Amino acid sequence: MQEHLYQCKYRIQALNNREIEVNKHMEDSGYSDLLGQLQQHYTQNKTSVYVPTFGASVNVTPISVKQHKDILTVEDNLLLTSFQFGININNIILENVTDASKLSVLDRASILLSLKADADDGLTTVDIDNVKHKTDLSEHVKSFSEIKVPKKLLGCTASHKELKIVCKTPTIAYDNDVNKQIMKTMSDKNKDSVLSTMGEVFVYEIAKYIQEFSTPSVDISFESLTFDQKVEVVERIPLQLSNKIISYINDIKAFENKFTECKNTKGENISVPLSVALFAGD
Repeated sequence: MQEHLYQCKYRIQALNNREIEVNKHMEDSGYSDLLGQLQQHYTQNKTSVYVPTFGASVNVTPISVKQHKDILTVEDNLLLTSFQFGININNIILENVTDASKLSVLDRASILLSLKADADDGLTTVDIDNVKHKTDLSEHVKSFSEIKVPKKLLGCTASHKELKIVCKTPTIAYDNDVNKQIMKTMSDKNKDSVLSTMGEVFVYEIAKYIQEFSTPSVDISFESLTFDQKVEVVERIPLQLSNKIISYINDIKAFENKFTECKNTKGENISVPLSVALFAGD
């Protein structure tokens, strides 16, 4: 993973240098006209992407160089890098998909891999455990329309004695909001203390999936609580109840594997990483 971080920083610097050269060259040319033509290009050349929760394909704006640069933006700490990557790809999906407010995290793998396949326009190189694999993502994403979302993944109810929690798969927009709160919470921590906050991350992840919490005398929507209040409530949940929520979350993660598992050009089974490595492996 450290190697990917160095690759990302090198490629970002190269992209920045190239951007400076292009801007200097266009100072006395039709800069505004060119930007308008580029915007028109994206409007007229969208790519079709399958959205599992819709059960249909939608037209999506392709990834731009700036967005690719954003994806490669990483933190020195591996834990924060993971959250930053999640924020970056969520931002791209929210920007590039019309009416993205309805998109679920169940849709993320399909959309991201489809956009990557479109950007590569051919074979994709991915680095898995320091071994480079070539795979035809364009062919792989054609099978996505056959993958149906089980109804049980859209939501569930977890109960323990008099306590009841209604869980729901978070939208990409909500997932992004929580990830940003996590980054903000950890921003003042040094490297060692961040690595010691895995327990906090565990709590944050559970909070993402809770929609309602009820007891015999209280029925409250989690949306009405602040981030800190959500964390405090989750920390007080009995372990027996939280285990049921974790089981639901694990089922959602397993569903994601249906999109990431494919074959390389040698016919070997691989799992495409949904991380910076997917975009830094070329």
